[in-house]
Amino acid sequence: MFQKERFIVRNIEANRISDVLKDGTKCTVLKPDNWNGILLLDLDGTVNCTPEGPRAEMIERRLLAYFSEGYAYGGIERDAVGYRFPDAVNMLVDVRSAFSGFFGEPEYTIAVGGSRGAFVGRFCMELRPDIFSGALVYGGGGSGEIAAINSKLDGKFIMNTLLQPEEALILAGINDLKNEERKLHLMVETAKASRLGRARLALAAAIEQLPAWADPGSPEPAPEDYEEQFRQLLTCIEFAQFNFGSYVIEQLAGGSFSWNDTTNYEELLSRCGRKDFVIGMYETAGVGIEGLKKDLETLAATPRIHADPKAVSVVEKILSYAGTIEGPIVNLENIGDQVDPESCKYAYRDTLKKKGKEDLLRVLWVRSSGHCHFTDSEIMEALKVLTDRIRTGAWGDLSPEKLNEDAVSLFGTPAHFFRYEPAEALHSWDFENWDSYKA
Repeated sequence: MFQKERFIVRNIEANRISDVLKDGTKCTVLKPDNWNGILLLDLDGTVNCTPEGPRAEMIERRLLAYFSEGYAYGGIERDAVGYRFPDAVNMLVDVRSAFSGFFGEPEYTIAVGGSRGAFVGRFCMELRPDIFSGALVYGGGGSGEIAAINSKLDGKFIMNTLLQPEEALILAGINDLKNEERKLHLMVETAKASRLGRARLALAAAIEQLPAWADPGSPEPAPEDYEEQFRQLLTCIEFAQFNFGSYVIEQLAGGSFSWNDTTNYEELLSRCGRKDFVIGMYETAGVGIEGLKKDLETLAATPRIHADPKAVSVVEKILSYAGTIEGPIVNLENIGDQVDPESCKYAYRDTLKKKGKEDLLRVLWVRSSGHCHFTDSEIMEALKVLTDRIRTGAWGDLSPEKLNEDAVSLFGTPAHFFRYEPAEALHSWDFENWDSYKA
């Protein structure tokens, strides 16, 4: 049973409703006194409604930014629901119903979310277009989990095959996550000690389309500064393999849902957007193009990984996209996301094109690095773009110059919007592919 109370913590003052669902999921919404009639719902809403602990200052700033414009904000928490994205959508709808019972129906309900929350935001639009008027998503791949995890499989397959560790990685069907993380760490530490090992790590990272600017604490590397690009790569390559996600989704699916049985790694290298980086690293290793060619031949001759078709069938229906949206989505992204490559952001655009819905999506690019790393001005400007589109039915001036000018004048801190076109996504899997995988 949702409870209503007055919430005063740090500089946050609002009406709060909260509850704990049967599965342990906590639900919270904060409504400011100047509510503008718009409700923002987020997979991570409960955590983000509690400005305490190490993230207190960041959470407080974001809440104050939302409240300055009159938005109510809240949602659930990710831990209990895990990767059951449709269930997360249903929970958010239930939170909205409770909110409406206390405060009246929102004029608009908007899904917001980063990382895993971005996936849930898209599913809100696909599964409940009757409830959600729009979505603001960031830092979560638009290719769906099957394509995303297949990309991670590519990187680990390359490392396993070319680095030849004493303890090979379990590429699919992980049964001991901690041990898998330990082996990955040892593999990377060993490989970075030799120039050829570094080159092979670079190849794996390029095939995964990991960014050149991977360290948000450092300046963007020059295009041909391959040593600095590699140094930054080492700050994220283990995290980027996302073994946790593979492990949890395999439990949900009842088997392995990842495969590379038809993958051509030479062809992927030509399309990944970072071939020059790989060639540069192989040249530095002293083996050059010929050494790279031999490694690609080795990969081509190595036995591949097959998925369980039943597991694929489970995952594709709940963790890949159908493109059945009716309202607008704004996808805020930067060029240095270490988990979800920039190329994946346009994969969802391709899904929407198949449904004739591509005009409902806008991707706003920011020149920065870090997973879900945006200024409050960038978040608020993207939210303004979305609410303007919902209210007027038309996209306004989305030029980077206009977005940066508006962000600073309206919200007070710098924004770094710019024009950008990423490389194409190397993997895709959506409704058009469902029920097509055969081992």
